[in-house]
Amino acid sequence: SGGRVVGARPQVRVAVMLSSVHTTTKTIASAAAEHRPSSIYVAFSGGRDSAVILDIIAREVRAGTIPELKIMSIETGLQADGCK
Repeated sequence: SGGRVVGARPQVRVAVMLSSVHTTTKTIASAAAEHRPSSIYVAFSGGRDSAVILDIIAREVRAGTIPELKIMSIETGLQADGCK
């Protein structure tokens, strides 16, 4: 669904989140099946979004969909002041 569900009950927010994770997992698995990469590189910032993507791809590696996972994290110091 892609958008935030502001003010929704917790059960609705969880359902939307799980649907988004499921859609993302299917997209990653489909791309891996189509392109058959020897490895996937993930740029990891340490934030929630990159942690979720890293977890999804790690699950695909364990399932055998993706042969290898490589993680890259670079600290640039360019975050907005509110994110530090």
